[in-house]
Amino acid sequence: MKKVIKIVLIVVCLIGVTFIIACSEVKHRAKTEYQTGEKYLKEKNYDKAFLYYRTVVDFYPAPFNKWYGMAEDRIWELAAAYETKKELRQAVRMHLYLMDRIINPAKPSDKWLEKCEKKVWEIAGQPDLDPVYSAELYKLISDWYYQSSLALGKDSSYYKGFEEKQKKANEKIVPAAPAVPAQQS
Repeated sequence: MKKVIKIVLIVVCLIGVTFIIACSEVKHRAKTEYQTGEKYLKEKNYDKAFLYYRTVVDFYPAPFNKWYGMAEDRIWELAAAYETKKELRQAVRMHLYLMDRIINPAKPSDKWLEKCEKKVWEIAGQPDLDPVYSAELYKLISDWYYQSSLALGKDSSYYKGFEEKQKKANEKIVPAAPAVPAQQS
């Protein structure tokens, strides 16, 4: 009996040590990716910085991983930088990416949902925007709600609201080009 207890304790200890090593490796990789993103951010290469921050968020959502949250915060800042540069399509995409955290199977979170939703509607609804460009942004928003509704499923508490917001975005989409008049004979 003592031998069985000893074996069980050894197995439990090995599992614990393996878990700790795995978490440590994940944190190390996340830190490396995050720091590379920081390098590109300092160079104002926002596209490359985003790729590295996104890698942290997508692949390293380990428990107690501070780099995960820091990378999300940086993506929010990148969205603001794109908005300042008037690259609104990129700004909307960054916000939609953060909204995707709600359907992240590894670490679901609605932390960014309300904040980013408000921002994408504000960006797309700017009165001085070219209507075609505005329609493009609303199309991105509509597509996000559609895809997220499918991913979450009808049983999700978000489903109905997402469905309504998708319809609202669709109503804002105007034709990209004026209608061609019918030929007269």
